[in-house]
Amino acid sequence: MLSIKPFNLTYAEELNNNEQTQVLKNNQTENNEKINTENKEEENKESGNTETDESEKKCCKKIIVMGVGEVFVSPDIAIIKLGVTTSGEDVNTIVTENNSKISKIISALESLNITKENIKTIGYSLFNRYDYTNKENPVTSYEINNTLEIKTENLSDLTNIINKLTEAGANNIHSVVFSLKNKEESYNNALISALENAKNKAKVLCNGCNLNIAKICEESVYLNSAYYDGSLLKATENINTIIENNINISAKVYVEFCGE
Repeated sequence: MLSIKPFNLTYAEELNNNEQTQVLKNNQTENNEKINTENKEEENKESGNTETDESEKKCCKKIIVMGVGEVFVSPDIAIIKLGVTTSGEDVNTIVTENNSKISKIISALESLNITKENIKTIGYSLFNRYDYTNKENPVTSYEINNTLEIKTENLSDLTNIINKLTEAGANNIHSVVFSLKNKEESYNNALISALENAKNKAKVLCNGCNLNIAKICEESVYLNSAYYDGSLLKATENINTIIENNINISAKVYVEFCGE
């Protein structure tokens, strides 16, 4: 009686079959991906969305222009910088004298309804004065400078305020600056003006073509405060010449336009 042995594949044949199976799987994956891509494209066409931005296709002209805008507003706050300078041969004596005058100035400010929250020290220095011809003891005297910054909203009484402070002992007036408590609203108006300026320039350059804004870049913030040099205020007769001026706030933008 004949015995029949089961048929066994060789290793090479098994490997070849596995490779063919993998190729079939890869082909099936590629077909599925292609079908998904085609379906997605159809959906985009139906919904009006395309992977290529239509606005990019239509943008045949690009123009970049600078726009500048400015507004003029009345100040609502004044910042006064003044101080006391004392000098002498004994350092302890001039420190006491300087502190006494500063205290009188602060008391005068409080009597004018300017609170301590609006008064601060912005500078204090003590230094030696020398006579270099005296080699044994070149220090001849000492000098103290104590500087305050004062904010007030009482602009109509500014001349009287400075007069009171000089009477109290202030002998060094650095400056008077008119400014704004809140600059944001005015600056936003300047930005709007700058954008309109850029639009007008672009229309001229594009000669009437249809324009759309593609990008806006803000460049700078500028506040031109009304400033009085303190050297002009040291003479009593000049104090009455302080007149508040309007404040200039400007803005600058760069705008990229896309034209058809």
